[in-house]
Formats: sequence, C-alpha cells, structure tokens
Amino acid sequence: MKQKYRFDIKRMSADCEANYVRLCRLLPEIVALSQCARTLADPSQATQGFKQLQRVLEIDLPSSQLGELSIAVNEQCRYTTTLAVTVHIHGLAVPDDSARGGVKMLVRLYHDVRLAEVIAFSGKHSKLASYEYPNEVMFQPDEKEQQNRFLAEWLGLGLIHGLASHDDSHNAAAFYGKS
Repeated sequence: MKQKYRFDIKRMSADCEANYVRLCRLLPEIVALSQCARTLADPSQATQGFKQLQRVLEIDLPSSQLGELSIAVNEQCRYTTTLAVTVHIHGLAVPDDSARGGVKMLVRLYHDVRLAEVIAFSGKHSKLASYEYPNEVMFQPDEKEQQNRFLAEWLGLGLIHGLASHDDSHNAAAFYGKS
C-alpha cells in the first residue's frame, strides 16, 4: 500500500534560497559568470573566461577527520549555472569502490529567482519534489528535500569554519544590489 506524504514546499524553497546565497559566498565568481553569460549571444562562451572555476575547501570535522567540499562550474547558460559539488571524508572506509569519490551532486543555480536546487545526487536524478512510497527507485517521500538539506549542511560547514572569508562575498552583495 502506498503512503501519502505531505510535502512542505516552503521549507525546501527556503533551503534552496539559502543554498544560493551560500554558494555565492563560497564561489563569488559565479555571480560575475552569470552576468557575463546574459550579455553574450552564446552563453557557453562565458565559461571560456572562467577556465577551471572551482573551489576545494578542507573542513575539520568534529570527529577529528578531514572533510573536503569541492565546488566546480559544470555548465553555464543564460539564466542558470550547473555546479558539480562533491563531499568526501578522508579516511572513511567505504564498502564499494563506487563511493570512493565521495557524494557527488549536480546543483543548478537559477539566477533570476536566486535558487540553488540539487538535481542529481550520487548519479541519480530526482525529478519530483515528493514521491509516493514505495516507488521504483525507492526514493524516500521527501528525497529532494533531504538532498537540499544535505547540501545546506555542508555549505554551512564551509562557511562556519572560516573557509569562505567575508571579503569573498562582495560579488553576492553586488548581485543583490547592496554595497
């Protein structure tokens, strides 16, 4: 028997809005990249000026292990940017070789509405905001919300541990029209 799940769009939207701001603070060049892409006839040309735009952050975890958060621009379009975000914990024993690279996410930034949404998590695309359970791929009813919350927690760790200085966020402030 399928279970019904009440989806909380406000909570997920808040996570997506906060993740957009966090990503702009951690990688402020993406704001300039998106502004450049809007002015070009071919938005993919914008990435040529930002070759290998990425940031790797080392995070000292409470468990005395080192974590690594890697953010890289994967694709640039006129109003969106797709980022490859990888989370890896050094020294963590994993049962199979597929997880050795860590948790990999594709995150799409929607610059016009200032949202960042996880569109793929460990190679699996989650297209729906909520799922009935059980389903073919055995996603949890709130799978998308969990993925965006996971991203929020790691981006928050990157900011809290001083790995993104406040000086790096000046481009995000300019994007919001503040000085």
